[in-house]
Amino acid sequence: GSYLARIGKGIMNATHRKEIIIYTITFGTILVLSILFPNTLRFKYEFEEGKIWRYEDLISPFDFGIQKPREELVKEYGRIDSLFPNYYRKDPNKIDAVVLSFTNDFLKTISGQTDQGIQAVSSNQQIYLDYGTGLLHKYYDMGIVDRDSLTSDKDFSQMLLLDGDEIKEVKPLDVTQVTDLIRNDLASSKIPQVSFLFPLLDRHIHPNIYYDAELTNKLLTAEKSKIAVTRGKVSRGELIIEKDAVVTHEAALMLESYRNAYEHQVAQNKSPWFVWSGYFLLMVILFGVFTFYYWQWLDDGEHSVRTHIFIQLGFLVFVFISYLVEKNGTLSIYIIPFCIAPIVLKAFFNDKVAFSAYVVMILAVALLFSFGFEFVLLQISAGLVAIVSNKVTRYWTPFFRSILMIALTYSLGYLSLTMIKEGTLTSVTWSDYSWFFINIVLVMLAYPLVPLLERVFGFTTAISLAELGDLNRPLLKDLSFKAPGTFQHSLQVANIAEAAAERIGADSLLLRVSALYHDIGKMEDPEVFIENQSEFNPHKELTPEESARRIINHVTAGAAMAKKARLPKPVIGLIRSHHGTTRVEYFYKASEAASSGEVDATTFTYPGPKPVTKEEVILMLADSIEAACKSLKHPTESDINQMVDKIFTTKNNTNQFSEAKITFAEMELIRASFKKVLKGIYHIRVEYPEEKTPATT
Repeated sequence: GSYLARIGKGIMNATHRKEIIIYTITFGTILVLSILFPNTLRFKYEFEEGKIWRYEDLISPFDFGIQKPREELVKEYGRIDSLFPNYYRKDPNKIDAVVLSFTNDFLKTISGQTDQGIQAVSSNQQIYLDYGTGLLHKYYDMGIVDRDSLTSDKDFSQMLLLDGDEIKEVKPLDVTQVTDLIRNDLASSKIPQVSFLFPLLDRHIHPNIYYDAELTNKLLTAEKSKIAVTRGKVSRGELIIEKDAVVTHEAALMLESYRNAYEHQVAQNKSPWFVWSGYFLLMVILFGVFTFYYWQWLDDGEHSVRTHIFIQLGFLVFVFISYLVEKNGTLSIYIIPFCIAPIVLKAFFNDKVAFSAYVVMILAVALLFSFGFEFVLLQISAGLVAIVSNKVTRYWTPFFRSILMIALTYSLGYLSLTMIKEGTLTSVTWSDYSWFFINIVLVMLAYPLVPLLERVFGFTTAISLAELGDLNRPLLKDLSFKAPGTFQHSLQVANIAEAAAERIGADSLLLRVSALYHDIGKMEDPEVFIENQSEFNPHKELTPEESARRIINHVTAGAAMAKKARLPKPVIGLIRSHHGTTRVEYFYKASEAASSGEVDATTFTYPGPKPVTKEEVILMLADSIEAACKSLKHPTESDINQMVDKIFTTKNNTNQFSEAKITFAEMELIRASFKKVLKGIYHIRVEYPEEKTPATT
């Protein structure tokens, strides 16, 4: 009693530890997602121009201005941009550098010259120098520009110039004009030999007025700031919109202005910590409830930490992809292939788990990034179609049919929602369908993703099971050569079991594949099994105990061979349990007859475990019934029915189904299926009476 209590306590502790790990992983997922939680308040109403306001009457709790539409402000700003002048600045230090350079150039030119004209200039050099620098000061004070660098001709005729702290309108000169004016000044001068100065002066005519981008932008910004961004005011206590009213253009402007004011004024007075906590609690509820229920919906053999990690990683991947798309700003959320999730999940788990996980993922994305009702409705509809339409994952045709159904759901759903909002097809943004097209192309990645994820996480899918069902696989080929009788038995068991599984909705593919492999352990010692014997029977030379040991060994040997060949765990489980804890009855009775004392029953008993799943129950029964029916010579329908009933009764009386999760109704369906299939195998026909030849007269 204490030994069993310790075992029970150990099992409970193991189960408890697994649950703690599962909920810890869920909590970790929420903590990772908390990085993306908004820390500011969000407007609690959703509205759209042209639709009905479904909430109660909205009364303004404070004063706020009605903001102009963005398009109107852009137009006003554009008008200012087109009319606003450019501003220029004069370089006050330019003239000093030019005069210094001109003086040095002048002195260098006249020094050492023997020409009489130059000598005359040299003797009166100050007069010439003063005259030249005077011309430079005159025109540099007026302002010189490079006309080619101006943004428009208008800037040349009416230039706004910052001169010191004063902005004034001037008419500057360009370099060519200054050159011509200097030439004229020199020609009209009464100073002899003054033309000597022209090449010197010409070399020192440079622009001293430049475009001032900083000043222009500063003044432009100041001018734009004078534009009123509002076109009216809503006072505290004033009705913004009443219940069931249509959101007109003006109402939409008021609501948008109210939202901006709310987020600016109210949010500043609220604690970001409370906002974060609200999101955190919602995620705890959403993920906590999902974890509690989906854990109960998992099929037997799927309750593992690995399973939970896989699902939680799926949540994180799609949420972070949504975050990146939302932050990008140029991509649509509809480009994300969310339907990959239900397709992949269904390949590994049942419909309940796939759909519930998908709904939680969509709700989490919608909550974190404020995607509205339309997003949720469209994505959940597409996900439901993905699950319902994709019945068989292992074939391309159903997969592409499912892809087509998803595409139709997106297309018609989006079109319908637009028609509801706008009331016309002319408002449909057909370019949005390009996002759905990319989405559907990406969803096709689900098919190659399934075997990849299967390898990484160690799951079992219909695709890998279909491959294992190929009779040319190494283990099955070896079985057909080394134990041909067993191979034929396995084929018959596979057919019988598959039909029964389909009758009660069990996993028929898993059962068929497992039936093909269930007796591979017999390859180690094929001659001890009657179906592989010819004339020699090795049991005549063995004790009952030795015969039983060699027969029972095929279960553990088969499981070891399957594990070495890396067969899926569910298949190995079916190999281990297909005899349960039954006895090798023939040799047990033989031992009793040969022994005067008590016989140890454990020597003749299979190690188990007993069948738990529906598939394990079916395989145990199909294996025993197929073998038993072979002992019948020329069986009738009554013989087969009696044999099937006898096997069912024997297994039940030996408590082989005490741990099985199967109903009485399902057992009866299995019984009926066995009888029908066996009747077909043994070609039992209704005997028709011979036709009598009519008497001749």
